[in-house]
Amino acid sequence: MYLFWLCDCGKMHVSIDHRHHVMDSCECGKSGVDFETYCCRILGDVEIIKEVDYNFFVESCWNFIEQYPERLCDIQEVKDLEDEILEGML
Repeated sequence: MYLFWLCDCGKMHVSIDHRHHVMDSCECGKSGVDFETYCCRILGDVEIIKEVDYNFFVESCWNFIEQYPERLCDIQEVKDLEDEILEGML
C-alpha cells in the first residue's frame, strides 16, 4: 500500500508499506512517516492525503518473471522503477 501525506511545510510525500523500518522524512525536518502493513509511526504535523491499496512492487515482480522466465526478478530494478513512477505522481 502507498500512503500519500503532506508535511506542514507543504511538500507532498509517499510512504510504502513493504519498506519496513524506513522513516520517510521531509527535507525540512519537520515531519516523517514510517508506514508499515500493521502500524504507522508519525513524527511532526502530517496530513494524510490518501491511501492506495495496490502493491506495485509485487505486481511488477510477477510481470517481470512472466516476461523473462529465464531470469530471476531483479528486485533493485523493480524498486527503481517504482520510485520513478511514484516520484512522477507527486
